[in-house]
Amino acid sequence: MSSMMSGLKGAISSMTHLVTGKLSKEFDAKDVVVVNQAESHFGAHLVGYLLHHKVKVRAACKSQEKADVLRHSFCGYAEAHDHLEIVVCADPCDAATCDAIMAGATYLMLTVSRNPGSFRGDAERDMVAPSLGGTRCLLESARKAGTVKRVCLISATYALGDATKAGQHFTADSWLNVTREEACKMTDVQHVFAACNALGEKEAWDWWRATGDKKPFQMSALLLSYIVGPELLPVGPRGANKFVVDALTGGDVHPLYGVGFVDARDVARAAAECLLDATCDGKRHVLEAGHYSYQDMYEWAKQVGDFQLNPAPSIATAKVRPYARLVVVLSLGRATRSSDADEVLAPLPFALASLASLCSFYIRRRQPPMEAANTYDSALTSFKIQYTPIEQSIKEMLKQVAVHQHHLKQQQQQQQQTGAATK
Repeated sequence: MSSMMSGLKGAISSMTHLVTGKLSKEFDAKDVVVVNQAESHFGAHLVGYLLHHKVKVRAACKSQEKADVLRHSFCGYAEAHDHLEIVVCADPCDAATCDAIMAGATYLMLTVSRNPGSFRGDAERDMVAPSLGGTRCLLESARKAGTVKRVCLISATYALGDATKAGQHFTADSWLNVTREEACKMTDVQHVFAACNALGEKEAWDWWRATGDKKPFQMSALLLSYIVGPELLPVGPRGANKFVVDALTGGDVHPLYGVGFVDARDVARAAAECLLDATCDGKRHVLEAGHYSYQDMYEWAKQVGDFQLNPAPSIATAKVRPYARLVVVLSLGRATRSSDADEVLAPLPFALASLASLCSFYIRRRQPPMEAANTYDSALTSFKIQYTPIEQSIKEMLKQVAVHQHHLKQQQQQQQQTGAATK
């Protein structure tokens, strides 16, 4: 990560990015929606969206620290006082904790995998066991509660197949071919995350189908692409936001493969609608607004005036300068005017043509080919929402980061001034 980003501790928490808009139908006044991993990027947006509609929310966070951040972020929001309950779920596999979380709940938004930030080097301990065990434990507690109407699983398009292979076509029956034993031996966090989404989601479906003809509740799944957009919580860039910021500020360039993007606020809206929509029962749905490259984001970032760009060379797309365009025009003009196929080009036009070819080759080398987008069967894309343009999502996120870049620069200057004054 670049030196500028290494000191970036967060993004402005702002209710200006709160998801608003109408729901297709309303929740009942007595409904309680449980959101697990409520401290996540889209989890916080879902909490905010439900509160906006005066829905009672029980937000489960994985630590007291994260719970405090969520509580502080919503403390100034009037609807949170009567409608938000925050609980800590340090051990997602603890039955008593899960029972307490699900007691009296009506709906459950269940993220099937721990987030990549949980990984500390041991795949089984950090992610595989809590993802699979936690998913099953919450489902068991939801059944025991006897009040749950519907569960919406939050998975990822990673669960459909090998994300390192672009240009694939997926159906509702597609699954990443991985075993729990293989996942436990993995060392790359993104590979572990992909495996946990596939294994966690499959664990949920297997459990649900094993309950017989009379299901305890309805269930559906949202499979998410790379999640971007502004944060509600005061945290630094994470997930796909971090991929983008790192690539644009001199850090690592994470391969995007064939995966598309979706705004976290759209995920929140879709999750709320999915909880209310009985026609989603038993189905998997992909959420993806579009497929873009880092070059697209570089062009968008240049329009965010305060954001300090320092992109990797492969991302800073070379531009054809005016004289290069003239060279191309002259050389093409000379070639098209030639009526004799055997004519030997004069030295100057030949040199111009060669220079034009070199310019074209240089430009192509400076623009790495964009990976082919994955495609999905119509059954996976039947859940329709109005997506936020990803250009807007990226710009709003970068504006948040730009504010903190500015604050960080001011802090560095103050430290330098203080240091100079003490000498």
